[in-house]
Amino acid sequence: MDAWCSIVLDGALQAGGMAAFAPVLDHAQASAIRDYVRHRAQEDGLSAADASTHPLDTRRGAIIAAHGTASGATACAACHGLNGEPVAGGAFPRIGGQGAPYLSEQLQDFASKARANAIMAPIAAALSTDDIRDVAAYYASVVSPFPALPQGNAQLVARGQGAGGVR
Repeated sequence: MDAWCSIVLDGALQAGGMAAFAPVLDHAQASAIRDYVRHRAQEDGLSAADASTHPLDTRRGAIIAAHGTASGATACAACHGLNGEPVAGGAFPRIGGQGAPYLSEQLQDFASKARANAIMAPIAAALSTDDIRDVAAYYASVVSPFPALPQGNAQLVARGQGAGGVR
């Protein structure tokens, strides 16, 4: 919750264009918005028809993330870390704490080549449907803290605030 409030209320991502909403939202309102966003992310995910008879197993997902699979999928942690934070200086996306339905969909799209990526396509193709669901559930369950962000250019921030938008 601290990271959410830091971003939404305090403007930790102002350098990237995300305004601080503390002037118009209080902590309880920001918390309610966070709960709604998380609910919708889960609600918009896998439908009952997509559900497997295999119960989600975050422990198994953690093992796959750490070691890969016998079918040839490499360890997710090599690029995404065990807690979903990117390694190699941020060259890979942060996936920790993302919704399991979203992560599952991305892996399925890589596996089917609906989403093109030379690194992810063969890894995802080597995962079974249950592997994908378990890895997605694992990464959705971990907390991936946001790094401290540098302050933006003060002149540009002031110009944007004064203009009420982009000129």
